[in-house]
Amino acid sequence: MEKKGLLGHKMPRTCTVCKHPDRERIERALLAGEPYRYISVRYRLSPSALVRHRTDHLPAALVRAHDSEEILRADSLLEDVRNAEGRAERLYKAAEAILARALDVKDLRTALQAIRAAADVMAEGRQYLELRGDLTGEFAAPKVQGPPQRIQVLALPKLASGQSPERVRISGVNAEHQSQAHLESR
Repeated sequence: MEKKGLLGHKMPRTCTVCKHPDRERIERALLAGEPYRYISVRYRLSPSALVRHRTDHLPAALVRAHDSEEILRADSLLEDVRNAEGRAERLYKAAEAILARALDVKDLRTALQAIRAAADVMAEGRQYLELRGDLTGEFAAPKVQGPPQRIQVLALPKLASGQSPERVRISGVNAEHQSQAHLESR
């Protein structure tokens, strides 16, 4: 039986979410973005009642407060990424300093380890840079990921064998440049 008002008009129905004893929990679930079908099963409400309540009755200030919390969480995450980038940069500088000292005393094993550590730290720094770009939208271009590149250092062992630096073959330099450098060194 429909309820009728004084003038015989249909009276608006009371919102089932507003009068529900677990209203606060329901609203939190709505704000958290939980699917309507899960909330409706848990609290025995219709999905359409949840949609109506979210659009018509859920206070706008509550929605804004939740959005502000999300912004604060994103800012906090971005700050963590920036701190990690700074850490990676400090580690890279330390690896460079170790490399310079190792080369000064001709400790090639330590120099090679410092180069490997620097390469690892550069890879970590790149991951942080990509994450920051994803969070801020700075790098909107699609990522093209190729096979990982490996740097082969051939210069250090040859220097140890007494060859001059001009005659050392560097991996990745084109053949024309290498043969020109070889001819000039004669």
